[in-house]
Amino acid sequence: MRRKLFAFASLCLTVLTALCGCQTAVEIPKDDLVYVVLEQSLGICVKQDAAAVKRGESAAFEFTVEGGYVFDECSYTGKYTLVETGENRYLLTILNVRYDTRFSLSTGRVSGKVFYYLNGGTFLDESNTADYYTQDAVLQNHLRLNTDIGTSFKRDGYTQTGWNTEPDGSGDHVGLGSRVTIHENQSIVLYAEWCEWSDPSLFAYETNYESRETGDITLTEYKGEAEIDLLSIPAYINGKKVTCVSDGFTEGVKVGTLVLPNTIDTLKIGAFGQSLIDEIYLYDNLMNVSNGSFSSSLGRGIPTVHINAAMAPRYVGVNDTAQFADDVDRLMLNADKKKMVFFAGCSMSYGLVSPDVEAAFGKEYFIVDTGVIGSTNAWFQFQCMLPYLGEGDVFVHAPEQMSSYQLLYKLRAEYRTFVCVEGNYDLLAQIDCSKIGAFFDCFSEYNKIRSVLPPSDYGRKNENYNEYGDIVMPRENSPEDANYGLETLFAMHFVTEDSLRNLNEIYGQMEAKGAKVFFSFAPINKNTLTQEDIDTQSWLQFENRMREGLGYPVISSAYDYLMEGKYFYDTDYHLSEEGASVRTQMLIRDLKKALS
Repeated sequence: MRRKLFAFASLCLTVLTALCGCQTAVEIPKDDLVYVVLEQSLGICVKQDAAAVKRGESAAFEFTVEGGYVFDECSYTGKYTLVETGENRYLLTILNVRYDTRFSLSTGRVSGKVFYYLNGGTFLDESNTADYYTQDAVLQNHLRLNTDIGTSFKRDGYTQTGWNTEPDGSGDHVGLGSRVTIHENQSIVLYAEWCEWSDPSLFAYETNYESRETGDITLTEYKGEAEIDLLSIPAYINGKKVTCVSDGFTEGVKVGTLVLPNTIDTLKIGAFGQSLIDEIYLYDNLMNVSNGSFSSSLGRGIPTVHINAAMAPRYVGVNDTAQFADDVDRLMLNADKKKMVFFAGCSMSYGLVSPDVEAAFGKEYFIVDTGVIGSTNAWFQFQCMLPYLGEGDVFVHAPEQMSSYQLLYKLRAEYRTFVCVEGNYDLLAQIDCSKIGAFFDCFSEYNKIRSVLPPSDYGRKNENYNEYGDIVMPRENSPEDANYGLETLFAMHFVTEDSLRNLNEIYGQMEAKGAKVFFSFAPINKNTLTQEDIDTQSWLQFENRMREGLGYPVISSAYDYLMEGKYFYDTDYHLSEEGASVRTQMLIRDLKKALS
């Protein structure tokens, strides 16, 4: 096998000690050699794709990236260096090679370009006098492109609130770091969207001489009118950075749009006390904020929230919950197609084989698996998906029977609400955020948690998922008696008049869009049933309560989805590969019967 793989090697090999053209021959005993092979990669042209080097030495490869592609990453897991030697030319050096190895290089196909116009701004590098810059649109790992977060330029006296498709701001707004649709071989133009700061004379402030950044300032009072269309907090006043808004800053002020600059990291409790705010623009480096920062005597939160990215993502491509933004992209780009959408928590992503569903219905439906996590706000996920449902679609909800969020018993946020949309914050701007409890409390928690995590990249892909949204990582069956300790199987205390009303309301909104809504059940490990569950047939109680309280078809039997322990992987609701196949066939059966 080795002889076939490394046919270029002979019993006594001539090794190129420098692969850049130096051909000094050195005889090395075969047993002291290790072989390194660079596999053929799309869009990569390699000068020499194999090397034999003395154990512990380095192997170098020169390559160029063909037009229409950009270099993405190297699959080698050890140490290496990469040097750009010219336009689209690179020298890759695999360091301290100890064992025979194969690796590959990956590329992204350039679909087009984005032209970013500064629209009145100037580059921080004063030697750059251009009024725009470009970004290659590489859509290898995601269906839509994340925009640049605009850290290389500024406009004195203004805060950037995002990008816009028109220079006067009359077009489509896109948040910094949020996503735009770009088609193959298409270029798009985006203009920096600016908001001028409110007159500094409207603010009283104090200097923070003992702060972490000596000399920054806290705004203490807004002295303007009690009703104002736009309040744009300055990033600097008299050359000093504004980092905090104190308690009592406003009292009973009515604001149409509030704009916060990316310098502010703290809004004290009561900062906008008893004030009514319709819309807010803020950045994801706002560390200290709470619902109490926006307390209102009218008992209403802020309906429209625009979040701009101030720093690189932490969860995109590395955390399963962040997959949700990709799932919505799949819905968004196929809104005009007849779809079958499956939703729950991770029991759906671990428990569905979408290609089997697609085949079972003769490819009549475009399949989307939107399940990511059952322990975060599901109401907002429903709202994110709702605009992209249409006539003839089928929506299947199979909530985890122990999830207060999936059953819409609990509508408050928790920090993973924001992990869901880190890849596209603009999803939050299309829903009424005032209906999400603890919104700003959890936003602050989210920012603090991720501030200590290593940066990810908007282009990074989570390899656990396929294009449908299914988990595809290898998952072996468990032993027959597997029991991972799930304590509450059928949480009847979450099935209340309020939670049923919430579900019916959401389902009704989907039905009004022309979709058919069906209720099914999440898979649960049968081995976790207690004697009390068996004696009371708790699964049947739960099923009957859903049938009585929902105005929509319950298409499955809860007992059918009490599955053998061997079909689970690492929890009592994550299915193995075989378990997912078995569950999918049952769901197909139930759907065919419901649709007949």
